[in-house]
Amino acid sequence: MIAISADIQAAFLQLKVAKEHRDVTRFLWPIDPYDLESPVKALRFVRLTFGLNCSPFILAATLLEHLAKSKSYVKTLIEENLYVDNVILSADNWEETLPICREAKRIFESGGFKLHEFASNHIAAMKKLPPDDKDTEEKIPREKMWDKPITVEKAKQWQKICKNWNGANLSIPRRVFSFERGKTKFELHAFADASNIGLGITIYLRAISESEAKTSLIFARSKIKAELALPLDKIQLWTDSENLLKWLGGNEKQKDCFINRRLEIISDWNVNYVPTKENPADIASRGMKAEELINSELWLNGPPWLNTKLEENWPSSSPYNYIAGEKKEKEQIFHS
Repeated sequence: MIAISADIQAAFLQLKVAKEHRDVTRFLWPIDPYDLESPVKALRFVRLTFGLNCSPFILAATLLEHLAKSKSYVKTLIEENLYVDNVILSADNWEETLPICREAKRIFESGGFKLHEFASNHIAAMKKLPPDDKDTEEKIPREKMWDKPITVEKAKQWQKICKNWNGANLSIPRRVFSFERGKTKFELHAFADASNIGLGITIYLRAISESEAKTSLIFARSKIKAELALPLDKIQLWTDSENLLKWLGGNEKQKDCFINRRLEIISDWNVNYVPTKENPADIASRGMKAEELINSELWLNGPPWLNTKLEENWPSSSPYNYIAGEKKEKEQIFHS
C-alpha cells in the first residue's frame, strides 16, 4: 500500500462570502496604519476568514458539494480521506499513483481549487510527479539548497555531536503516572533559564495524593539564540534569575520596552527563586552530554524537593521573591 498526501492551496480563500453576509465580518482598520492617532474605517471580508469557528464546516460542505457532482473513481477516495484542507490518498502499487494524483487534481480544479504539495512514502512514486506538484521538502534537493559543503570546523562539531549520542537510548514512559480521580491534586511547575548560547524551559506535572507526591517531565524546549485535560489546583513557575525578581519588586521602569511589557504581564503572578543547580531548565539552556542526560533525575523528575509531599522542603524564601498584589483564584508563582 502506497500513501499519498496533498494540500489544497489557500483553501479557505477560494470561498467568497455572500454579499448579504459580509456585514458580520466587519472589522476596524486605521486609514493610516503608520499614524497612531489615525481615524479608523470599517472594512469587510469578501473571502472566507480562516479564524471563524464555522470556517472548517463551510469549507468541508463546499468541497463535498463539488465532489458529489463528480463521477470519477477517485471521488470516493477523496470523500473518505478529506481532512479540512488536506487529502490523503492510497494506491496498491506505484504505477497507480500518478493517474490517481492527476485525477484528484482535475477534480479539485473543476471546483476552482488547486491541489498541490504532493508527498508519498514511496520514492519511485514521488519521482513520477511533476516537480512543481511536490511538497516543499521534496523540492529542496532539486533546487540544490543544501549541496554546498559545510566547513571543516562545522563538520568536526557535527561529528562530535554524533559521537556523543552514539549508543545513547533515552526512554520516557507514555503514561506519566497512575492516580485516583477525586483524591489527587495536580500542579504545574515551570522552570526557565537562559545562557549565552540559548534559552530553556521545562514543565513538570506534580501529583499530590494522601500519602505521597510525584513529579514527571511533561514538556521541555530549548532554543538557540538568534533564531491535559486535568483540573489544576496550582501553577508554579520557577526561575534562577534574581535580576528578574529585582525588576518585579522595583518601581523603576527599565530602558528596554520589551522588558517592561513582559514585566507588566508577569507582575500579576507570584514569583519565587530557585538555585541554579536545582533548576532543570538550566540543562535545556546550556546543554548536557547524552550519557549524563539519560541518567539525570533532575531532568526527568525535577528537583528532589518537588517530589516530597511537604512544601516546607522547598527552597527557603529569597529576599527577592515577588508576591503579586492581588491573589488569583489559582495561585501562580513564577521563578526565573
